[in-house]
Amino acid sequence: MPSSKPRFPFSAAMLALVAASAAGPCASAEIKVAPSGGAVELSGIIEPGDDLKLVAALAAAPSPRTLRLSSLGGNVQAALALGETVRREGIGTDVPARGVCASACGLVWLAGAPRAMGQDAHVGLHAAYLRRNGVSVETGAANALIGAYLGRLGLDDRAIVYLTSAAPDEMTWILPADRQRYGIAYEAASAPTVASAAPGEHFLSKPMALAGAIASAAVAAVDRLLGHAPAGPR
Repeated sequence: MPSSKPRFPFSAAMLALVAASAAGPCASAEIKVAPSGGAVELSGIIEPGDDLKLVAALAAAPSPRTLRLSSLGGNVQAALALGETVRREGIGTDVPARGVCASACGLVWLAGAPRAMGQDAHVGLHAAYLRRNGVSVETGAANALIGAYLGRLGLDDRAIVYLTSAAPDEMTWILPADRQRYGIAYEAASAPTVASAAPGEHFLSKPMALAGAIASAAVAAVDRLLGHAPAGPR
């Protein structure tokens, strides 16, 4: 029986692209203290109860400052609980070099203070959905909760529209220009772990550009409805 829990899925094509960068097969989230002791690492699919696992890992870490993320997503309610824990604990979030933090994982990453991405890392979000008779149907209740959560993180209406405008089988990847355009601040993390691709050759570069253009068009439409001047690149 399909799960009634709101989830952030990938289309088959997008999943194949993202899986090419993953370190191993997907599994339920593993949350553990990094060898350095200065970070806690989360990898795998986000499930209910992971916020409690994070609290335990933070208590065990000598000096936890960061939650390092590597996940293709999972349960939306679990991700919101994780994000609230990150926010309450006042720790940062980062995605390692060439890593992927997508869908529900992106909600957790956004809660960090500061946020960071390694070289060629990717963070993406899209609308929450339910599976009904094998069909993906967006859920207004879950998306309303996501919007309220993003507002509590300090993101404005335009940023929230941008981040949640992609359909369930699409993805809005957060781009460097979004730091200024939508106020989605993040830092470039050091210590890349995998050699980066040549400029313009990264395997996600085209899907990122397409999703970003679609999301930007959605924000422009909202601006027109509200009578706001569209914001161009700076």
